[in-house]
Amino acid sequence: MTKFLAIIKSISTALIFISIYGIIVLAFYQPKNFSPLITYSSMFILVLIFILLLILYAGKYEQIRIGKIFELNKIIKDTKEQNTKLEQKNSELLNQLLNVSTTVCCHQNQSTLNFNGLDIEQLRNLLQVQAVSDEEKQKSEKAKEEDVLNTEKSLSRIEREQKWNYFKDAEKTLLSYESKNRTNFIYEAKINDIIDVIDPISNDIKINFDGYYKTENSEVFIEVKTGTSPIIFRDKLYLMLNRIYLYSKAKNNNSFLKVMIIDSDEDIEHSHMHIEKLKYWFSKAIDNGLLKIEVYNKSQIEQMKKDIDNQLKLDI
Repeated sequence: MTKFLAIIKSISTALIFISIYGIIVLAFYQPKNFSPLITYSSMFILVLIFILLLILYAGKYEQIRIGKIFELNKIIKDTKEQNTKLEQKNSELLNQLLNVSTTVCCHQNQSTLNFNGLDIEQLRNLLQVQAVSDEEKQKSEKAKEEDVLNTEKSLSRIEREQKWNYFKDAEKTLLSYESKNRTNFIYEAKINDIIDVIDPISNDIKINFDGYYKTENSEVFIEVKTGTSPIIFRDKLYLMLNRIYLYSKAKNNNSFLKVMIIDSDEDIEHSHMHIEKLKYWFSKAIDNGLLKIEVYNKSQIEQMKKDIDNQLKLDI
């Protein structure tokens, strides 16, 4: 049997070479007595024989695998179809996973906003902004005074006290200007203790704001700050933003913090560097509309003070 296959292989090889030789001869060395029709017909027949021999016996030669090419094409086609089906299944599984995650997340949020039998609507009604007590006002003012005095240690005691007095006067001007024509303005405000119910991180964090008021489309919390010590202020600002973020989500409204910075005219370059650093740290909150930073220099504050005095004269 092996000898027979070897003979077949030899015959097919010989026929292939004879076909190639015949094609070349007919293509380049046409006898004079042969008509073109016979020549081209013979060439066509030889080419067909050559192709048929290659297809029939290609599998027996390691060098020529034409049959393998057709087989590989079929495998590639099948593989592509399988990949398409797998991609569709993966997409369906991913959508199912997202749906499950969303359902779990919403369920957890609803559970978090359920406390002692109160549902989210009841919590929204109970969650309010109110004025702080006189004792809390004194503590807040004392903390600000220590902040201003302790961050300017290069100055003398008298110079630091002068700076504190200027800050208090500027803060009063900014808040008075901001509260102008606003009947719902609250000085020294805080979010009531119901906020602790929806805070998933901590309890009993006392955060006071210098001011608060409502507009037609939003609720605005105000903090007045000097342009120095951004590192000290950073942690407090983070806590403020966290409280306002939770409040805004619970109330389902647009609430944000407006930080009004009193710029230092003594060292403008140093002050601006601190402000830019603060903007960089909280750039996400600024982009999301949770934080607005406004800077006021001495001349702007003086102009505000004049406007307030003129308004008071007109009211009289």
